[in-house]
Amino acid sequence: MSAPAEERAEEITVVDIREENLRFVFKKTIVDALTAEIKKDREEHIKPLLEEWRRSGNKSFSVALPDGTKIGQVSLTEGKDATVIADDTAFFMWMKKNHPEEIETVVVPEKVVPATSYEQVKPAALNRLLEEEFIQAGDQIITKDGEPVPGVEHLKAPEPSQFSVTYAGTKAADKDKTKQKLFAAYRNGDLAHLNLGSALPQIEG
Repeated sequence: MSAPAEERAEEITVVDIREENLRFVFKKTIVDALTAEIKKDREEHIKPLLEEWRRSGNKSFSVALPDGTKIGQVSLTEGKDATVIADDTAFFMWMKKNHPEEIETVVVPEKVVPATSYEQVKPAALNRLLEEEFIQAGDQIITKDGEPVPGVEHLKAPEPSQFSVTYAGTKAADKDKTKQKLFAAYRNGDLAHLNLGSALPQIEG
């Protein structure tokens, strides 16, 4: 005698849940393993990129399948030079003497302590003068007359410490198609010559 329909439905549901749990855990295990590998790979992969960047100044590198299909590019993330105030007091005293119009008074309202005030260089003053008057000379900032501006330094951007991956295509749908081409190349064994680590099964070409 067969079980009632309600019992059969419950039994099927339990089996489905078990399979779905196994499916999810398997995929998560692969993702976790790949995440660990990618973290280590990033630390190693940036080394040859930096060597080529130092040699040629090239920061972007094209990525293509063995048949020449463009997949995207790997790009070093370059920082930017920056002019910073290294000595607030020295810069303030020079600005007060040479550009008093760039000095403002800040009033601190009375709360726990009595009201007070202090002077400071206007926050936008340095950027404004860099555009209009100051000149970069190596790691120094000087005026148009050649006078060094005390308390200010120009810092060169540090070497890149990261890189990014972009996929070929201008729209999201195009980028998805590019990724599918990469997956297809893997399934077809076109990437069998690459060391893909231990998280992914190696498919022979």
